[in-house]
Amino acid sequence: SRRRFLQGDTVIGDGLREIIWLNPDGHEMTGAKWDVPFARCLGLYLAGAAIERRDRRGRLVTDNNFLLLCNAHHEPIPLQLSDPLAEKVWWTVLDTAAAAAPFAPQRLEPGTSYTLQGRSLTLLRETAYR
Repeated sequence: SRRRFLQGDTVIGDGLREIIWLNPDGHEMTGAKWDVPFARCLGLYLAGAAIERRDRRGRLVTDNNFLLLCNAHHEPIPLQLSDPLAEKVWWTVLDTAAAAAPFAPQRLEPGTSYTLQGRSLTLLRETAYR
């Protein structure tokens, strides 16, 4: 949990901001892209290192970095990760389109894209190892 609203201009240690909204091409959303009525797919990057809270012992509280991918369109849409997110290793944590039970996490290699199925959400977690 965070004790303040997310700030798009707060930069964390790896040079990324604590929250970034992405287009399907992997680049940051611009003001003009928010006004496009047919936009049906986007990504949301949340930096876990930007929580800015301390625990009872004074240690900095951090979390993993997450990427939430949303597709409101009825057709699959590939979401390409651009730099510097493309340089990171991501694992799927949740995919609402996955019919298999139990859910099997999938590793996304650096520089690859992820195809979001129609009307689905996918949650990715960054890992520190390759």
